[in-house]
Amino acid sequence: MAMLQQAEPSPKAAKLPIPGKTFMIQMAEWPRKEIPMVVPLTDHQRRLAQHRIMFDHPLAPDLEEAVRRASLACAENGKQETDLIELFCGLYLHYQRELSDHFSGNFDAVLKRTFPKHRYGVEGLIPDAILEKATTDDESDGFFYSVKHSDEVLRLLWLATALANAVGKRASLKDLLAALTQNGRWTDELSRHELTPAHRVANFESDIGTVVFHATTHMHATWPRRLEFQQEGTLKAPFTLEVRTPSGGFQPVRTAQIKLNGKKVAEIAWPATAIVNTGVELNASNTVELELDGPNFGSIEYTIRGTSGTLN
Repeated sequence: MAMLQQAEPSPKAAKLPIPGKTFMIQMAEWPRKEIPMVVPLTDHQRRLAQHRIMFDHPLAPDLEEAVRRASLACAENGKQETDLIELFCGLYLHYQRELSDHFSGNFDAVLKRTFPKHRYGVEGLIPDAILEKATTDDESDGFFYSVKHSDEVLRLLWLATALANAVGKRASLKDLLAALTQNGRWTDELSRHELTPAHRVANFESDIGTVVFHATTHMHATWPRRLEFQQEGTLKAPFTLEVRTPSGGFQPVRTAQIKLNGKKVAEIAWPATAIVNTGVELNASNTVELELDGPNFGSIEYTIRGTSGTLN
């Protein structure tokens, strides 16, 4: 019988820090995950998800109205299903001010391209055919339209619901917008329409998972000015060096020069250029050298990032 065993990290030796000496910094290697393939929902999965959204009311009433508005706009514009951009435009029709507080972009232009025929306010919740009948005293049968959400919209609504359920409530607009920023496919789709989050959103994979090397140095003489690190190859080019002063709650340095493998790659000066980002090249073994000037409690931090294969 075959047995599965959880992978263990392969630790690398590390030297203890000794003031005035070269530092070798090496981290344990953990197996990296592959990018998961998005599997389409089956017809039965899609049917159940659609049923839950429509009849179990996991969304707050106001958000439920906005989703219904998007479906109606799709029907009136000849679209077969509500995908991410159609849902976003439906949200904008319902929440102009709130949406513009949390996203940036030319909303009106995207709305006109997506839904040439659209209505704000209460009228946008009522089929145009019914509005026309009301003005002509037409008493014929009502108007029907299909509601079909794409797999990505169903996943988004489910994640928004999960976030809301975790704190004992139904999903609101803010839950939906928070959920929207948690998946790179969704934000990439919006960015193709030049719609971007108005706030920086923390992302562990891009904030931490891309780091090849990071260190903080203070002006005190016991902190080293030369450090070494290995590029293990798990992260790929292009590589970027980020340098900033101060680090944390300490004082800034006045000036700093950073060399990588003997070549000057960055300079900072407080306060004119307190943050620098620049592209760099790495070897298998690398050396960082610092020339600093500043007060005793001055500080600087520097990070080299690569490209991860795990980002969604």
